[in-house]
Amino acid sequence: MIKPWETITIPWDFKVDDGLGFRIYTDGSKYLGKVGCGPLSLDRDEVLQETSLRLNDETTVFMADVYGLFSQVASLRNETTNISTD
Repeated sequence: MIKPWETITIPWDFKVDDGLGFRIYTDGSKYLGKVGCGPLSLDRDEVLQETSLRLNDETTVFMADVYGLFSQVASLRNETTNISTD
């Protein structure tokens, strides 16, 4: 069996956000059986996209975070971007 982490590498780095360039914030939540996420993307201090998404009730909070992140990353595909999530 091939393990995914042995076949694909994604370069990443951890550093404090300097406030420059593109930034993505996302958070998923599940409350009273309802699931959603709230992604936000910024270019410096300008809001590019802010969304509140309702997801399927069977979706986990972790997948809600991933979905919110994916919805923002697609539009910033070729840009260096700072990502903040929990």
